[in-house]
Parts: sequence; structure tokens; C-alpha cells
Amino acid sequence: MRSGALDRVPAPALFVASGLTQYVGAAIAVGLFATLAAPTVAWLRIVVAAVVLLAWRRPWRVRWERRDLAAAALFGTVLAAMNVAFYVAIDHLPLGTAVAIEFIGPVAVAAVTGRGWRERVGIALAAAGVVLLAGVTVHAGGGPTSSSGWSRSACRRCAGPGTSCSAGGSRSAAPG
Repeated sequence: MRSGALDRVPAPALFVASGLTQYVGAAIAVGLFATLAAPTVAWLRIVVAAVVLLAWRRPWRVRWERRDLAAAALFGTVLAAMNVAFYVAIDHLPLGTAVAIEFIGPVAVAAVTGRGWRERVGIALAAAGVVLLAGVTVHAGGGPTSSSGWSRSACRRCAGPGTSCSAGGSRSAAPG
């Protein structure tokens, strides 16, 4: 197996780059929602990603087994479904909240599989990043601001009595 430049990049750097590209792509997509439907924007992203992947990896240079093709097709189908679902979510939820929800899975996997103190610090930082992306705020005193009951209650349990909590607002212009 040959070693490439990507093999020498530390895993945390790949994780950060992955998160940044996901967030920038989502921010660009939100700007396109005024002219295109969310599923259309998702499919455009999938097509562009496929073209870039084909140009980069040139899969025609390798002999593919039927099992490998089936696995690649299944993986591509799952990724496409995930992207369409994510783009529909960011059309209905605040961008930070949708991205934070998407990162809950990888953070949960890291929490379950992490063993040493460095992994635990990384998990805590990632969890803090998810909270920051979601726009959750804690206010000492005062009444609750607009947020879902679930996030208010979870925030109060963590922050303690005498606090009010809110999450990022909705993207809709007026209540319907």
C-alpha cells in the first residue's frame, strides 16, 4: 500500500478540516435556498462532490470486484440520503443548530471509544463546540426566552436553578 500526503496529516486536523468544509458548504447552501429547493441544492453538492472524487481518485484505473462496487454504491446512497436530509434540515432550522445536531453522532462515538485523558479533553472541546454551534445561551436570572421546552429544561438541569436558557431562533419569518 502506498503512502500519500493525506496519510501524514494528523487525525484531529482532518476532523477540523472536515467540520470547516461542512459548515462552509452549508453556509453557501443556505444562500442558494432563496432560488433553489433544499433537495436540489443537496443534489448539486452531491454531483460536484462526485466529480471532484472521480477526478481525484480516478477509479477506472483499478479493477473493481462486484462486492466492492456494491459497498461503494451503498455508501454513496447513504451519503446522498444524509446530505438531502441535512439540507432539508438547514432549510427549516437555524444553521448552527442543524450542524450541531449533525456533529452529535461523531462526538458520541468519540465519547464511547475514547480512553485516555487527551481523548476526553478532545471530547469535551467537541461537545462545547456543538453547544456553541447550536446557539445555546444561559442567562442568570430573568425569565426564559424563546426556545424549545426540551432545550430549556436540559439547560436548566446543567446550569442550575435561577437561570434561564435559550437556543438559536427559527428561520421562519412569522409564526404560522
